[in-house]
Amino acid sequence: MTRKLAPILAALFLLALATSAACGGNQEAIATRVVTEWITDSVDPVADEVARLVTGDYPVLTQVDGDILADRIVDSATWEYSEPDCDPYDRCRVTATTSVNIDVTLPILGDRRYVASLPFSLLVDTEEESVLRWNSVPVDATVEEQER
Repeated sequence: MTRKLAPILAALFLLALATSAACGGNQEAIATRVVTEWITDSVDPVADEVARLVTGDYPVLTQVDGDILADRIVDSATWEYSEPDCDPYDRCRVTATTSVNIDVTLPILGDRRYVASLPFSLLVDTEEESVLRWNSVPVDATVEEQER
């Protein structure tokens, strides 16, 4: 009886392993799609975060020219995504990093070019297909200010 049962158990194990791998890949694909859609839908708060990063040394510029910068950021942002890190509970963590290269004329500083990069950490519920939480990660951000 054991000899007959072993192939059946092995087949069930392989089927369970294949199903698990297929679901994991699907979970990652869902997480990537949800993050991409979230970025499109949340472009204004994301641009505001990047604008605050760029004007960090000049807080008065955020109040005066934050909208100018935010508009330029929206137009020039490019995105890179980490591989989703998923758990068995339909939750995935994804890092989405935006990079911008913008030329602006600011009243106090004149013509400037900013090259900035800011990662965002997102927690995605793949069953609900929604972003549960997001936050910028300023400790990993970079900003370079150049004269034009």
